[in-house]
Amino acid sequence: MSMRVAATSALALAAGAGLVAGAFLPSVAEPPPAEQAAATGQPTTEDATAEASPSATPKRLTVGTTSPPEEQPQIEIKKLAPGEKPPQFVVVSFDGSCEMPDGIMANYLDTAEKVDGRFTFNISGVCVLPKNDMKYKYHPPGREAGESDIGFAVPEWVPSRITTWTEAYRAGHEMATHYLGHFCGPNGVQTWSTTDWTSEINQFNDFLTNWPTNNPNLTGLDPLPFDTSVIKGGRTPCLEGQRDQMYPAMIAAGYTYESSNSGKLTWPTKVEGYDIWDFPLQGIAIAGYGMKTLTMDYNFLANLNSGQTEAAPAQCAEIEKTVYQSYLNAGNALYNGNRAPLFIGNHFNEWACGAFTKSLTRFILDFKKAHPDVQFISNTDLEKWLEAQDPQVLAQLQAQPEPTY
Repeated sequence: MSMRVAATSALALAAGAGLVAGAFLPSVAEPPPAEQAAATGQPTTEDATAEASPSATPKRLTVGTTSPPEEQPQIEIKKLAPGEKPPQFVVVSFDGSCEMPDGIMANYLDTAEKVDGRFTFNISGVCVLPKNDMKYKYHPPGREAGESDIGFAVPEWVPSRITTWTEAYRAGHEMATHYLGHFCGPNGVQTWSTTDWTSEINQFNDFLTNWPTNNPNLTGLDPLPFDTSVIKGGRTPCLEGQRDQMYPAMIAAGYTYESSNSGKLTWPTKVEGYDIWDFPLQGIAIAGYGMKTLTMDYNFLANLNSGQTEAAPAQCAEIEKTVYQSYLNAGNALYNGNRAPLFIGNHFNEWACGAFTKSLTRFILDFKKAHPDVQFISNTDLEKWLEAQDPQVLAQLQAQPEPTY
């Protein structure tokens, strides 16, 4: 089927747009290449400065420290024989990944358990840096100390984030990075040098490591069961950043993959010229619309609801149905085709009556039920699987064309 590509720009959403956690102002991103085009200016899913309601305030506990990483449960990795059909992998990742009182992260942890799956959670480091005077510890490149386009942490919400990250890590999920201030647009991360990216990564590491010091009033929390050595990649704000500037900083930090590019429904390769895997958001057909978008919830929102986070109930239901069917169609095309991994990006949000949370949760459960051999794995799981394969066998997979559907 011939598809035209949707080329919608990210729309600036007014303050007070009705998100669960408050307002945000996403920026307009540079459009990707035409054959993969879709809006790439994803907003964050919560304003970390939003006030917690009394009923949502977690109990305060004693603070531990970040500990050396515990050993996680590992997936079984099989080396393929030449010509052997590979597993069908689905890699689901979440940007921001800061648990909110609505329990969206808890929902996904429950969903993963039902399908024996593992996800990637791209942590925003400001989610454990309080919005009080502690925020001035953050020195964003080219900005004043204490600036952040997604705000900082409500102190009362930090305990739920630490405990949920702990639960996720111990269940085998990957903890990755979404960096800190989420600066998009012409004066954002697109202007950063390698030195700027290095500063951002170092500060992310510092805030994650020293969350107890930065939250001195919390009591009773156990140490995180991991440290920053487990961070092997992530996704940049709005998918932006000059690649020749950010890749050297990422590699120097020990990162081994990157997930901010757009791509096709083919087997991943390493970034040309760099020893780093490219795990892209893919262009897929929007069911019933004759166009494509990237596999990210905000890109669907831009195409299906003009980027507006609120919609009438009937429109919400239509969005949920369309996104679900789009994922299902792409998944089935891959399962019956080249078996390349399906990469899906999402935020913790209640946009369009929760249509994206509902559609993704439903897709995960239904796709596993339809194809019990499908494996939901993290980016680092996929990297280990790829690295374990014979180079000639892997090259044959990478040479297969994108499925048509």
